[in-house]
Amino acid sequence: MKYKVFLLHSFLFPLYFVLFFWSKNLSISFLEVWPPLIFFFSFAIGAVLVLGFILRNFKKAGLIVSLFFILFFSYGHTRSILGNLKLFGIEVGRHTYLMIIWVFILVIVSIVIIMLRNEKVVNGLTTCLNLMGLLLMVFVLFPILIFQIKNLTFKKENIIMEKAVTDNTVKLLSQQMKNNSLPDIYYIILDSYMNSDILKSELDFDNSEFCEWLQKKGFFVSSSSRSNYVWTYLSLPSSLNFRYLDNIKDKNKEGELLYNNKVAEILKKRGYKVISISTSGIAINDDLRFQYGPAKDFLPSLIENTWIYPFTFFGLFNSILYEYQRKCILYGFEKLNEIPNIKEPTFTFAHINNPHPPYIFNKEGKPLNFNLFNLSNFRALKNNKKRGELWHKIECTLYIGQVIFLNKKVEFLINKILSSSPDSIIIIQGDHGQFLGLPDIPSKKIFKLRTSIFNAYYLPNLKSNPLYHGISPVNSFRIVFNSYFGENYELLPDISYWSSGKIWDFIVVEKEEQN
Repeated sequence: MKYKVFLLHSFLFPLYFVLFFWSKNLSISFLEVWPPLIFFFSFAIGAVLVLGFILRNFKKAGLIVSLFFILFFSYGHTRSILGNLKLFGIEVGRHTYLMIIWVFILVIVSIVIIMLRNEKVVNGLTTCLNLMGLLLMVFVLFPILIFQIKNLTFKKENIIMEKAVTDNTVKLLSQQMKNNSLPDIYYIILDSYMNSDILKSELDFDNSEFCEWLQKKGFFVSSSSRSNYVWTYLSLPSSLNFRYLDNIKDKNKEGELLYNNKVAEILKKRGYKVISISTSGIAINDDLRFQYGPAKDFLPSLIENTWIYPFTFFGLFNSILYEYQRKCILYGFEKLNEIPNIKEPTFTFAHINNPHPPYIFNKEGKPLNFNLFNLSNFRALKNNKKRGELWHKIECTLYIGQVIFLNKKVEFLINKILSSSPDSIIIIQGDHGQFLGLPDIPSKKIFKLRTSIFNAYYLPNLKSNPLYHGISPVNSFRIVFNSYFGENYELLPDISYWSSGKIWDFIVVEKEEQN
C-alpha cells in the first residue's frame, strides 16, 4: 500500500536554526526573533515553489532547499571549528576557501538530487528529513517553553509576595516615595568600554579628560577595573545577581538569571519601578521597556554565523543594518534622558551596545560605513601576520572614535540626570573589554584587552567612600545595597574568568596577567 509523503523539512529547518540561536540567548526578547523567523520561513516557501516548478518535482526542490539551509546556517560554526586548520598549506577556515568548499558541496549534491530517478529514494530521504526536522523542533522548543513557563511562575510568585506585604510596610514605602527618599538608580552598560589604564597602554589613547570631568561631577572612577567574565551573557547575570556563576545549576541558565535577576527583584519589593533600555535586545523582568523596534542586535548576530557574513566585508547589507543600529543607540540615549522626568523612584537598566563593534559612529557621532573592500592596503597584504597587525591598528582607531562619541553622549546624560535628581545613584560600566581584531586565543595581551572595563560610580550623600580601585561588577550592588538600604553583604574577591568557544569552561585570569 502506497503512502503519501508530505514535504515539511524545508520549512522546519530554517525555523529550527533561528530558534536554536535564540535558545542560546533567551534573555533576548521575542520581538527580536520573529522578523528573521518570518523572513527565512517565507524564503523557504518561495524557494521550494520556484525550484519545484523548474524541476517539476517539489520533493527534490525541498531536498535542495534543506541542503542550502543546512550549509547556510552551519557556515559560522564550521569556520570556528576549523579555526587555523591547514591542509596542504591552505588555511581551509578562511572565508575565501570555505565559501568555495560550501558552493562546491551545494552544486554537487544538488546535481545528484536532480539526477535521482528512483522515487522511493526521494520519498525515503524526504521522510527521514521530515522526522529529523520534527525532532529538532521538539528539542529546541523544549528549553524555550521551560524558560517561558518559569518566567510566568516567577511573575506569579512576585504577585503573591507583593500581596503578602503587611499594611505597615506598604505605608512605609508610600511614605518613602512621598518624601522622595528612594533615590533613582541608573545601571548603564557601555558594551566593551575598556578602562583608562588599558586605553593608554595598549591603544595609546588618553581618556583622562573624560574621567576628570566625571570626577568633578562627584564620580569615583576606577582606573583598573576588570570584568568578572569576558562575555555579556555571563557578565550581566553575574553583576545583576551580585555573585559568581560558579554553581553547576547555573550552567546554561545565563538567560534566565539575567531576566529574573536579584537586583530588579529586590528593588521592585522596595517600591521601585524597573525600567530597561536595550539597544541589543537584551531583556530583564521590567515594568517598562524601551526598544527601538525589532531585530536590533539578534539579526546581525545571527548573520555573523551564516553564509551571508563574508559578504558584509564588501559593504553588502551593511548600510541597512548599520543605519538601524545607529538609530537604536541614539534612541537608547534619548530615552535615558527622559527617565529623570518620571516621578516614581526608578531603577533603570540600560545596555548600550557601543563602543562594541560594528564601528558605526566616528568621533563626531556621524555615520561611519566601515567597508573592507575600500581598504586597498589591507587587500594588498598577502602575509596573514601583517594583515592581522594592520587589522588590529584599524580596529583600535575605529574603537577610539566610538569611545570619544560615547563620552559626549554620557556627559550630556549625566548633566540631565543630576540637574533633575542630584541624589540619583549612577553606575556606568563596561561589561567586558574588546578583542580589537585579535584572535580570542589566551595570551597576556588578550587578557588585558578583554577583561579591562570602564567603571564609574556616583554614590551621593555617603559619609565615607566604600569604593576602591580595581572593584569589579560583582561587588557593585553589594556596595549599593549596603550603603543605601542597610544590608550587610560581604564583598567578594575581584576575580576575572576567561572562557572562549565553550563559555562555561573557565580559566582564572591572574592579576599579573591583567597588568
